[in-house]
Amino acid sequence: MLARAPCVGLAALLVGACGARSSISEPPVTAGERTIEGSTTDLEELHAFAKLYGYVRYFHPSDEAAAADWEAIAVAGARRIVQGSTRAELLAALHEIFRPLAPTLLVFPIEAPPPPAEPGRRGRVIAWQHEGYGLGFNTSAYQSGRTRRPRMLLGQGPGHIVLTASIPAERVRGKRVRLRGWARVEGSHRSEMARLWMRVELPKGDEFYDYTQDRPIRSTQWQASSVESTPVGPEATRVVFGGVAVGAGGVYFDDFTLEVSGPDASTWTEVTLDNGDFESGSPFDGWEFEGSGYAVLEVGDTHGGGAALKLERLRHKVRGDVFDERPSVGETFERDLGAGLACRVVLGLPASKPLDILPTKLEPLPDASDPAVRVAAAIIGWNVLRHFYPYHDVIGEDWEQVLDLVLTDVLDDSGPEDLLLTLRRLVHRLHDGHGHVDGPLEPEVVLPLRLVRIDDVFVVTAAPKDHPLQRGDELVSIDGVSSAERFEQRAAFVSGSPQWIEYVLLNWARITEGRAGTVARVEILRDDVSHMFELERTPFVSAPEEFDRPYFDTLEPDVLYVDLERIPGDELAQKMDVIARAKAVIIDVRGYPQADKAWLRHFLTKPERAKWMFVPRIIRPDYEGVSGFREVGWNLRPANPHVTGQVAFITGPAAISYAESLMGYVEAHRLGPIVGSATAGANGNINKVMLPGGFWIRFTGMKVTRIDGRQHHNVGVQPTHPVERTLAGIRAGRDEELEVALDLVRPATVTR
Repeated sequence: MLARAPCVGLAALLVGACGARSSISEPPVTAGERTIEGSTTDLEELHAFAKLYGYVRYFHPSDEAAAADWEAIAVAGARRIVQGSTRAELLAALHEIFRPLAPTLLVFPIEAPPPPAEPGRRGRVIAWQHEGYGLGFNTSAYQSGRTRRPRMLLGQGPGHIVLTASIPAERVRGKRVRLRGWARVEGSHRSEMARLWMRVELPKGDEFYDYTQDRPIRSTQWQASSVESTPVGPEATRVVFGGVAVGAGGVYFDDFTLEVSGPDASTWTEVTLDNGDFESGSPFDGWEFEGSGYAVLEVGDTHGGGAALKLERLRHKVRGDVFDERPSVGETFERDLGAGLACRVVLGLPASKPLDILPTKLEPLPDASDPAVRVAAAIIGWNVLRHFYPYHDVIGEDWEQVLDLVLTDVLDDSGPEDLLLTLRRLVHRLHDGHGHVDGPLEPEVVLPLRLVRIDDVFVVTAAPKDHPLQRGDELVSIDGVSSAERFEQRAAFVSGSPQWIEYVLLNWARITEGRAGTVARVEILRDDVSHMFELERTPFVSAPEEFDRPYFDTLEPDVLYVDLERIPGDELAQKMDVIARAKAVIIDVRGYPQADKAWLRHFLTKPERAKWMFVPRIIRPDYEGVSGFREVGWNLRPANPHVTGQVAFITGPAAISYAESLMGYVEAHRLGPIVGSATAGANGNINKVMLPGGFWIRFTGMKVTRIDGRQHHNVGVQPTHPVERTLAGIRAGRDEELEVALDLVRPATVTR
């Protein structure tokens, strides 16, 4: 619970320095001849603050607001706003927080509104324009800016870059490997963080990985970090390691070392690592970089020696408006804030010279053990989703009610772990398969199983060799809770369509997740006999794929099989001649393809110019101010060789995002029967918002339809030939979806 703080002043509240209670400095606010009366609760006060925060942050176009440290304001404001207990004190606190940033702001009791605002007028205007949410650090498809003001565009990319080196596993087999290194951030953006990482690779998958998600470096001073592997096994092929730079600023790395030790030894021996200190010849020798939108620089600001590596987000100044539509000069909007108060916010200010405002110094914020930080994270997360999520018309949520629910939830939290669950419950309401929340916490671990539900029976479809559970076992309960009840409990923390949630909880076995090292008490039925097992949740042990077959294969004479999830893009291009000559082809799209979309051109018979991706252009709040969309399509043209044989496609809920774009073309252009089940129903470029406390929310930032304009979100691409798996088929190891596809394309059975 966020206690009513006995102190005032945003600076003091931010650092939590509280002394004796001071009185509100402004005189009592009156409505006509009457003093504003009525008590307020923490929930009402935070509700009003949260709404006004979003209105001023994202839509009031003053230079003061644009230059403000809005994360700090959210944290300090969360403390300040609950000091009072009356409407008068709430109104005074809102003025105290927001008037310095928005001098024209009016907050008033609903029973005493100010005179009507004058209508907006034509003229040069300063106003916000948002093409999606363009204030995060993952801005590849989105941008925000004010008219008549230059803006900084970040380099195109996902918002991170990976620094990578590797050694053969033979050098360290049977030993633990420890990577150590030093890193720091520039401190110009709170999204900046550095992480070390290590992965021990197998021919398929990994036997160890650690991306230090729970211990990022955010300090502007050099700090050490380390990653330690489990003993490298006999089947390992490579040990891969390095650093990750995240965010909108600069991240520094220096002095990497690699060491090994016996499984139970306490001493470490250094292993030669080429250019671990970036001092040998070029500082980039021996390292690879994966990602875009960053400059890789040699710098003299080092932890030791004469050189270090800086990974700096590219940025450039842009002049000109984001798009044509804009509010008019003097245009305002009014909204109810709750607690009997309302606001009037100016959307368009008359054009003027920019104010000379010094850059805001970003002071460190407390972590999420601080209640105000947790409340601030919930408020910022709610606001970004409220104003910028493009599927409000589809999901049908009452976002006023959602705000009260998330505030009630976060006020009851006691630490970062609770905050993670609160934010996941919030994102669950998006029904967005891209929706996800992460933070500086140790990831949970699942049992190495794959599951499916058949007629409300939870069935194991794959498990490691020699595992106590076997294919075909019925999972009855976990830790004394029935599988069905456990499923419902966990579903509240996963966002997406019903088919996507089921896939995540079962095929990824998140129904079994828990802390690493804990024991899951599992009850199963095997041949109608109950068995109990105690299974440790062990990191880095993964379930095998259910079906083990080559990604390019001849299943029967004249029938080719292509698995788009596993076949490399260059190999698919090389084999297109063979595919085009085949009498029958089965394309497996039950996962995320590696190849780009060029392969589709060999299936098309005419050019297409459909527009089915839409980036919203937002100039007014509450997602009511969508003035239009930037419309995007692929504009594909046919290519030779043309595929002329019989074709069938297999898909299902593992096909998400780009995979669904491909399947959308299959559906719209009727390229062949679609076998299996519905795709995930989540498509479009993702976006991210960083939150106080080191948490971030990922969500779909654009609206995507099916190519013919019908709803895709939460629906997905539907099969023309649905397949329901059977318990007998699972126990026999049959791929029942592939069997149906084979029946459809066999030359002897095809009706021409």
